[in-house]
Amino acid sequence: MDTAMRLTVYGQGAGEAAGLARERVLELDSQFHTRIADAAQNPMLATITEYITRLTMPSRLETTRRVMESGEIEHFVDLHRRMITVIERRQIDLIPQTVQDHYVFWK
Repeated sequence: MDTAMRLTVYGQGAGEAAGLARERVLELDSQFHTRIADAAQNPMLATITEYITRLTMPSRLETTRRVMESGEIEHFVDLHRRMITVIERRQIDLIPQTVQDHYVFWK
């Protein structure tokens, strides 16, 4: 995993993330997922990720608002850190559950 990916909100302390505006957290979340797709070096995946990001922006903004207002930012950040760990360790068997766990806030 490249250093740039770690410099998104997930590489920051959760306390720093909590001080960010929700639009900025959403922007960093989108960048995080885009970088994962780009790291796969699969143009089709990158295109699908970009499309899904645009489609889900309203619900993701609402989810980000709920996470920040509920004080769950630490858990939100931790779930994304787990994704990085699974990718870095190439724990392919853990990918489905890790991704599913990360949707806990998205309703």
